[in-house]
Amino acid sequence: MFSEHFSRSELACRCGCDRCDIKPELLNLLEKIRSLMGTPIFINSGYRCPTHNKKVGGVPNSWHMQGIAADIRQTKCSNDIFHSKVLQAYEEGKLPELGGLGFYNGRIHVDTHKSRDGHLRQWRG
Repeated sequence: MFSEHFSRSELACRCGCDRCDIKPELLNLLEKIRSLMGTPIFINSGYRCPTHNKKVGGVPNSWHMQGIAADIRQTKCSNDIFHSKVLQAYEEGKLPELGGLGFYNGRIHVDTHKSRDGHLRQWRG
């Protein structure tokens, strides 16, 4: 296991190159979110090599390529509620590693890249 609840294969690039340059702060964030939810978290996309990032339409400077981002989902509640719970935990100081939180159909994006002024970057895709 890469961490207590996540395997290397879950977070590795999906193109088959087997790269998995995930940073410890992202693993820590994912473990905290799993604990908060009390249910398994599924990784839609973790690390992406530049070739795979381009293939899936990722932005050229994607945090996935830096090993500090993951697109995640779970089955305990709706994606809206999942997103709201993560945001609430951040606002309560429980997820200080969180730098970006994106909402997409069927998943949320989390990353540990901090903005210059420290605010949480949020968006809907």
